[in-house]
Amino acid sequence: SENDGNLTVMRHLPKTLAENAKPGGYTPDFPEISRRLREQYNWKCTECGIDMSDKKEGLHTHHLNGVKSDNSIRNLRVLCALCHRNVDEHHRGMHVKPDIVRYIELNRDR
Repeated sequence: SENDGNLTVMRHLPKTLAENAKPGGYTPDFPEISRRLREQYNWKCTECGIDMSDKKEGLHTHHLNGVKSDNSIRNLRVLCALCHRNVDEHHRGMHVKPDIVRYIELNRDR
C-alpha cells in the first residue's frame, strides 16, 4: 500500500520535541493528508528528486518539527525513505525495506 512506509518509521519523538507534543502520535487523517501531499508532489522526493510513483510506499511524509500530530503544511516535507532516514540523528535508525533501498539506489540521479 502507498502508506506502508509512513506510519511506522519513528518509534519515539526526539526528547526536545516530545515535551511539546500532543499525546497519541499520528492523527487519524494523516494517511490521507500524506497521500494527498505526495500526490501533489507527483510522487517525487523534494530532496533528491527521485520519482517514487512505482514504489509509493518508499515515499514518506516527514514532520519537520517531530510532532506527529502537527499536520500543518509548513511542517510536512515529502521525502524518499533514504532522504528521510538521513534527515537527522533521530531518524538514522529508521528501518527501510531492502527492496526500497535497492529501488532508490538504482533510480536516483545522484
